[in-house]
Amino acid sequence: MAYTQIQKIENSSASDQWGIRSVVDGYHMVVAREASASAEVYKRDISGVWQNQGSITGNTGLAMYGNYFTIVSSSANLDIFNKNDISSALQTINESTGTSTFGNSVAIGENYIAIGDQAEDINTGQVFIYEKTGTNTWTASADNPITADVGDDQDFFGSSVAVTDDSVIIGALGDSNKKGAVYIFQKNIDTEVWEQTQKVFASDGLANDQFGESISASGDYFVVGASLKDNSVGEVNAGAAYVFKYSTSWYEVDKLTSVDETDPEGDHFGESVYINGDHIIVGSPAARINKGVADVFYKKRSWGHLKKIVGSDTLTLDDFGTSVSISGRFILVGSPDNLSATKGGSVYIYEDPPVTLRLAQEFEVGSQFVPSKASVYLKRVGENTSNFWPIYNTTKTVIDATNFSTINIDSNVITFGDTILDFTGNGYMIMNEDNPSFSTLRKSTINYPIRAINPDTYDLWMRVINIDNNAFEIDVLIDGVVSQTVSALIDNPSDGLEWSWVNTTLILPDSKDYTLGIRIKENNAAIDKIYIEVDSTTPYTEGPDYTLAPYLTAHMRVYDSLKGEPNSPIFVYDYKNSITEIIQDDWYNFDIRVLDETHGYTTANDFSENYYLVMSVSGSNTSNFITWELVDNDEYNAPSSAIKF
Repeated sequence: MAYTQIQKIENSSASDQWGIRSVVDGYHMVVAREASASAEVYKRDISGVWQNQGSITGNTGLAMYGNYFTIVSSSANLDIFNKNDISSALQTINESTGTSTFGNSVAIGENYIAIGDQAEDINTGQVFIYEKTGTNTWTASADNPITADVGDDQDFFGSSVAVTDDSVIIGALGDSNKKGAVYIFQKNIDTEVWEQTQKVFASDGLANDQFGESISASGDYFVVGASLKDNSVGEVNAGAAYVFKYSTSWYEVDKLTSVDETDPEGDHFGESVYINGDHIIVGSPAARINKGVADVFYKKRSWGHLKKIVGSDTLTLDDFGTSVSISGRFILVGSPDNLSATKGGSVYIYEDPPVTLRLAQEFEVGSQFVPSKASVYLKRVGENTSNFWPIYNTTKTVIDATNFSTINIDSNVITFGDTILDFTGNGYMIMNEDNPSFSTLRKSTINYPIRAINPDTYDLWMRVINIDNNAFEIDVLIDGVVSQTVSALIDNPSDGLEWSWVNTTLILPDSKDYTLGIRIKENNAAIDKIYIEVDSTTPYTEGPDYTLAPYLTAHMRVYDSLKGEPNSPIFVYDYKNSITEIIQDDWYNFDIRVLDETHGYTTANDFSENYYLVMSVSGSNTSNFITWELVDNDEYNAPSSAIKF
């Protein structure tokens, strides 16, 4: 996991402390400044550049989840925005009983918004909970404000907040002489009253640690910062972060500390924390004489250290790491004192780019013949878990659109592609007609074998794009019969190319084997991802993670050659699956003839140079994959090979 810096965005006004608060979620981020009540919203375009979408009022209470983000716009007012429309707030929450610190911490999740107000009653603190009651509506809990069962002055209850599907998690950094504590509240399903169910401390907590000054939750985990924690060798204020997991209750599973810092005293590791899925990022803004660093930890390494994040040009007193967040493959780090005298703060954006392995073999044609086949020796490792996608009504089924079993084609109009940016898996399937008026070409169906383990009515979501216009139309077929037609207007390329989600209903009445067919009906339209779940929420950006694939799909394309490397694909494509075809180590022939004269490859003169066969496999994992070797045959030699990412 590389997490390479891909962009730095600088503020434009001196001493603003821009980046003191920042958050990224999906393809959107918001960055706030300390000097004035304003923030900027950014969106990543399909070329990978984060573009300014405009400014909004506010600089505290910054939180983001799904299609929404929050910001405190004025005293006791919290604005809720849709990320794609910042012209006006969807809703403004006003709490007349809030103090000057209303919104000092905010968290938003699928079901709840939690708003901290740590100064209430001589810094005893309080929290307000709002429950989502409509598409764009949140309603105040009847139990507001929420307070600790036993609270004291200077507890700062609400200094940090986080939410999960059914819990509100609240930090109180001043509890027990600044030892700090975290409170967990859950809603009683019988009484519908929010109840304090737990109060947790750091396993080695001491006075003045400030455990609970920062907090973040994701799934069954939350992480808590204690930036004034002394380390095990007595280095003062080195800082720490604590990871908690939920089983029947919340319990501590790990303590995180700074890594590879020669003098961690005063680093304030844990001043900012953020967890998303399998990753935790922790900021140490005071490290290296306030130059600042951030550290990434990975659950699949037992929350071991994964990567140290530093700014490309940070200097002493830049405070890099004052704000941190992580979302999928993106990391955002705020450095509010970077270029303070001239720019007034910066943010740094990092990306862990997806690696898609392409195995390539060069061959020479030289106008001697029209290529027809590629003989490939494939080695099969592992085996299919099944020959169908199992569909459950208790979990998500998320399918790479390129991980199909077969394509029914009248002509070669549906192909595997990987040149449109921001696909999420191995690639995408695209309709590519040179003559879209030729209606008989529009009969190609991509097939996915499925079986409902739990018969039910499901939501079927598809991540799609059209590089020509904003029209998208597909047929959804069950066993070759059209079940639904989806016709939608999606993002227009003239406004900036972007993947969109469209959906329909999928009825699976029993546990028989069915073939789910997707028939794309718009030229230059593509499908990247399929997401099936009962009562699924609207996905955004890249959507949920892929399900472990039950079988494999191998794709073979022909690329032209540029400077001895694969350059661009031409319209030649074939595939094989591991259900009925690639079932053992053997020789396999891929058809690389041009099947459609409308694409112009009809004579040997059309092939006057060197080309590459490029193969990839959808559905691979560490225990189920395919390797390959290419040898000479009667039509071409195999002089060299390449790996393409």
